[in-house]
Amino acid sequence: MNNVVPLANADRRFTPRSVTAPGELAKLCEQYLRHLQVRNLAANTIKAYQADLEQFAGYCLSRDTLYVQHITAQLLEDFADALVRGQGCAPRTAARKRETVKGFLKFAVSRNLLPRNPADDVAPIQFNTTPTIAPETDQLLSVIREIPGDTLIGIRDRAFFRLLFDGACRISGICSLDVYDPAQPAINTVHNMTVTFTNKGGRIEANPIDDITQQYLDAWLAVRHRWAGDDQPALFVNNRGNRITRAGMHDRCKVYGKAAGLPHLHLHLFRHRRTGEVYDTLGPRAAQFMAKHKDIRTTMNVYGHHADPFMRAQLRDKCKLGE
Repeated sequence: MNNVVPLANADRRFTPRSVTAPGELAKLCEQYLRHLQVRNLAANTIKAYQADLEQFAGYCLSRDTLYVQHITAQLLEDFADALVRGQGCAPRTAARKRETVKGFLKFAVSRNLLPRNPADDVAPIQFNTTPTIAPETDQLLSVIREIPGDTLIGIRDRAFFRLLFDGACRISGICSLDVYDPAQPAINTVHNMTVTFTNKGGRIEANPIDDITQQYLDAWLAVRHRWAGDDQPALFVNNRGNRITRAGMHDRCKVYGKAAGLPHLHLHLFRHRRTGEVYDTLGPRAAQFMAKHKDIRTTMNVYGHHADPFMRAQLRDKCKLGE
């Protein structure tokens, strides 16, 4: 007796469908990036991580490695070698990219796709650390003072750069600020001589500003309506009424830096000098607060060298041996 049950439709075709196996690199990378979004990492940080992971996944594909379970310490070392000797990356850049991959592999371990992180078995990439030396405070204040104060763009830029400097803010934090509305107070705003912004990791932070910075801001707010429409919440806008961009303000910084004899000036140096000045004057804890670092070791590693001349002067003046 024939027990085979015929298909209901004689024309139906049996078509195998693909199923993504656990650990497939492309899919797992997408899951990791979504995980970072849930953790409220900055959009620019996630974008950089994606670029690094796409490069790593492409290298793995060239080595016929399609699953995270097949990634070895040797493959990670070969990836770094390909970046430096093949791609021409600086060792510091290669080290940063491999740290991105290490975080991704840690995510795979947390999903029980790997018994341990193969990146733990890889020697760190060696590179020389060059401390960032920012222009002195007087030089940076001079750059701001030399911005013309008789044009809309000059009034805006004087307020922007002064706030960036005084609040030790990141450029993304300043660009995201909105005009303060007492009826609908925003998270990213300036009010009562305090700048409040969303920091890395989605944390809401605040730093004080002084009365001169407030005067610069008041001057801009008095004329801002000539560019911004009633429905535009951004504090700083361009001449088309749109929120300013990071790229646009970087270009403005180059213009003002070149005019002041500082052709290599960039926006992050304002934050760097301000935090270093606080470190010199009030110590690492105050600098950590100003820079909004989660770990004080970050503050000490990045800004500690600023305190060396100050500390030497203190030791020379107050800890003399005598005759």
